[in-house]
Amino acid sequence: MQAEVGVTEFSGVPAYNPFYEALSKRMSSFKLELAEEKTNLLKFSRRDRKHSGALEFLGFEFRWAFNHYRRLVLKRRTARKKYRASLAGFYAWTRANCRMRKEKFFAALNAKLRGYYCGRRRKAALSW
Repeated sequence: MQAEVGVTEFSGVPAYNPFYEALSKRMSSFKLELAEEKTNLLKFSRRDRKHSGALEFLGFEFRWAFNHYRRLVLKRRTARKKYRASLAGFYAWTRANCRMRKEKFFAALNAKLRGYYCGRRRKAALSW
């Protein structure tokens, strides 16, 4: 069995090692194991942005970047893998439904696009 996804923050590698050992021991008591290929140690520092990597978590990619006020903020975007899968699904849907009557096709397309763009906004206020 595999456990759920989680993110843990540490100030350095020496703090990580005891935690990793304790977590492995605790999970084995519940007959769970850590997936070694999915477990990694990543430098993700606001102070050292140039050497920080991007964190991919639950279908999103997080990275440090500057906002329009030139302040360092945490930016989020859809992970490449999820984005490509979404585009492939959309392409397959359009190919399967391209022979539909125009009115029905564009009504369904508008509903799909509204769901995509309104789901990405905090205050969804599209009037089309």
